[in-house]
Amino acid sequence: MVNYFLPSESGIIFLKDLPEKEVFLWIEETYRENFVNFLSSYFPSWNEIARKLKLKINPKNNSCEFLRQLRRKRYINLGLIKEIIALLNQEGVKRFSLDELQNFLRGIRVTNGKPILNPKFPINFNSISGAILLSGVYHDGGISVRDLAPFYCNTVAKLKKRFVHSFHFLIGDYEFSKKRFWKEVVCPKIFGIYLVILGFVPGKKSINNFVPPPFLFSTSEEFKRTFLSQAIADDGYVYNPKNKIGFITINQTVDLSHFSDKMRSLIKKKKFPEEMPKTLLLDLYLFKSLGIKTAGPYLKAEKIYPHRYCQEWCFNIRELQSIKFLADTLKIPLNYKQKALENLAMRSR
Repeated sequence: MVNYFLPSESGIIFLKDLPEKEVFLWIEETYRENFVNFLSSYFPSWNEIARKLKLKINPKNNSCEFLRQLRRKRYINLGLIKEIIALLNQEGVKRFSLDELQNFLRGIRVTNGKPILNPKFPINFNSISGAILLSGVYHDGGISVRDLAPFYCNTVAKLKKRFVHSFHFLIGDYEFSKKRFWKEVVCPKIFGIYLVILGFVPGKKSINNFVPPPFLFSTSEEFKRTFLSQAIADDGYVYNPKNKIGFITINQTVDLSHFSDKMRSLIKKKKFPEEMPKTLLLDLYLFKSLGIKTAGPYLKAEKIYPHRYCQEWCFNIRELQSIKFLADTLKIPLNYKQKALENLAMRSR
């Protein structure tokens, strides 16, 4: 039996990992016809399949609407496909599987949602494109609670185009809204489902402060460098003052409004990891795993609003050898930040 790891553990999503009710597939026509023809020849009738699957048969036309989807409609419910394949397996027929079907998809979407065309499966987020997408969503993006649509906000066109290119390379073809592109890249809900399966949580990261998926802590060095290059482009700063020692810093904020004043003070003093920004701690871990000497995390500021209390935390990288290593190995996708890092590495201490 082949070992199967959860997507949150492997960073890889297969078609079989997706929720059955919400997802609809456009199957390549030749494969769909072969599937339908086999079912027609194997079972006495389509109503026999419906009865075995306990699907409703319309007495007016003596047919099952769900099975008519498979024979006539472009997009077919994933749950229906899973049930039919499971029925065939019970009959001893191993000819069809979701692992095979995922290679013959023309499109994928949620109910009435905008589709991703030519979707790619399995989706290996433990890759360079995956690092760009996940880091982008983590740092300058998020997932909407209302419609589960992931987004990436940045005013720099180069970064948004990089995000879109990575999406097309790893996920599939999708027509992003040009109307909102000046401000943000908005992805379809089906991509939000992918991210939730990985372990992401919709909503403001400063509030939900979710624990990163386990696979992010055991990625390749190339993934880590790409992820951190994106992190610096989005939320990092490279300070290179003329008369002072420069450094790299990354900041993140966590909402602690639900804690008492006493607990907030304890968090400041004790630096409880479970209450600090999880994204910041992930970045810190990835830098350390590359052998980088870091300082922090430190409490940078308290942000007090009428009905809200937040803490902004940061960590710094000051050691010259670490900065030189990063200047040689990172490729920050903002030229001025990469140049500042290279200049910082050349300064004498």
